[in-house]
Amino acid sequence: MKKIFSMLSVLFACALIAGTDLPLNGDFKGSSEKNIPGWILQSGSVKPIYDGGGDYAVELTGAAELVSTQYPVAGSRLELQAEVRGSGIGRISYYIYDRRGKKLDVPADGIRFSAQTRKSKVRALLNIPAEAARIAISLTAAQGSTIIFEDVEAEFELPRPVIAGTDGTVPLVNERRYRMKDLENVTYSVTLAPGKDVEFKLEETELAKWQLVSAGKNCRVAIDHDRDGIWPLVRYDAEIEIEAVRRGKGEVILRHVSGKEMKIAVQVK
Repeated sequence: MKKIFSMLSVLFACALIAGTDLPLNGDFKGSSEKNIPGWILQSGSVKPIYDGGGDYAVELTGAAELVSTQYPVAGSRLELQAEVRGSGIGRISYYIYDRRGKKLDVPADGIRFSAQTRKSKVRALLNIPAEAARIAISLTAAQGSTIIFEDVEAEFELPRPVIAGTDGTVPLVNERRYRMKDLENVTYSVTLAPGKDVEFKLEETELAKWQLVSAGKNCRVAIDHDRDGIWPLVRYDAEIEIEAVRRGKGEVILRHVSGKEMKIAVQVK
């Protein structure tokens, strides 16, 4: 019985780490000219395109918006992905609602992209406010644009817990993207167990990048400079990973070419 319980506990923990897929009809199965199951056309025009194997893509034109049915919120972050092609400007986004069904206004509401004839993938990682109870996915094509969406995926991510620091420091949030303005007069902190890590992103540009200045002996730091999006809607980030190596206290200092620094107090215990 103990072995069975342990196995179930491991499976449950793995499920939490892997995230929770939204049961979205992202392959638009069962579509016809008059009906796309799981989706509602809010404006413009939509045309299903058969992809084979029962899967479809959808072509949006005429300032079109296609919105999914609503689903319960099951996490604090949502990753959206889709394969796109066409011409003009498109958007992959979401709407969120509170428990009374009222639509909530949020600042980070999706990602705009410029579509091309060749198929490409777009990705958005969005925060979900604590008061959100239900969510719907939105696919749009701007006026004068023709955007084809296929293989749309949505997954809730449950961030790993990060223990708050002391002495007035601000807890570092796993998987968060920090803008330059977030770093004003702030010292961050994180507490990790040996072998665990925390990952986050720092805003930068193609030419103005972040570098590691120093790190304590209790941790290992890796930096990867990432380019995301399609020109002219391109975003540059420094992807930072801090891995706990041995118990003790240390400090990580990252410096931007502008001279701005990010200091992180790292405790491993």
